[in-house]
Amino acid sequence: MNNLLLPVNDEFIEIVARAIARSRMHQDASMHLKDLIGVGLDDSDKLESTFDKIFEGLWNGTSAHDEKQKDQYREDARAAIAAINLKLLTSTE
Repeated sequence: MNNLLLPVNDEFIEIVARAIARSRMHQDASMHLKDLIGVGLDDSDKLESTFDKIFEGLWNGTSAHDEKQKDQYREDARAAIAAINLKLLTSTE
């Protein structure tokens, strides 16, 4: 059994929630671009830098809708962390 578990503190949950939100935004943007112009997002440094700026602007939104979405991503993060920790606790390897 592995005695190392993922932390469940607010700081780590925020990191995981942001990663989930960024990944989903990247997937959605790439899918929509592919539908519109036939080309998805490439992983170039310049594009990633621009994408990061857009994501930060969206993540830092303060409307009620923004806060609700962030809370939903935090719940997704808690669920993912709990599932990983359960697997770590029950793993026999």
